[in-house]
Amino acid sequence: MATFPFLLKITGATVLTGAITLGALTTWNGKDTVDHAISTIQEQASDLGLYEMNETRLVNKINELKILRDNLKGEVSALTAAGLEDDQTIASLQGNIEDLNGQIDTLETEVATANTNGETLAKRIDDLEAQLTAANADIERLQSELEANTSTDAPLTEAEMTTILETQPETVQ
Repeated sequence: MATFPFLLKITGATVLTGAITLGALTTWNGKDTVDHAISTIQEQASDLGLYEMNETRLVNKINELKILRDNLKGEVSALTAAGLEDDQTIASLQGNIEDLNGQIDTLETEVATANTNGETLAKRIDDLEAQLTAANADIERLQSELEANTSTDAPLTEAEMTTILETQPETVQ
């Protein structure tokens, strides 16, 4: 690759040298013209050497940059793959969060329902305890009346029992 442009440059220099020589032959002015032509050709040959050296440096630098580019492409691919895996992990975790939030909502609803049911049951228990207390009081009162009426006396008649039962307050059911 480096030799083709160099050969092209040498060919160009040779053609230029030939043209200068031909021009010098047709317009021959003497030794100064030849010396000047030789000096110009030597400068151009020196410049061609510098151009070739610079071209080699540029080709080497381009090759280094290509290697660096390829390495960076590999790193970008690796990071992209890792990023895709991270995105998939994040999406999966977000799905889990949404599921758990749904479960939390369901459980909060169940807790609210249980609290409402608990309050209802607590009221029912209070009502039943009040009824039990009233029933116990009635039992004690009836038992004391029964004991008061149970003596050596004759048993109560049906009418007396009805009167006692009718004077009792109604029990809550």
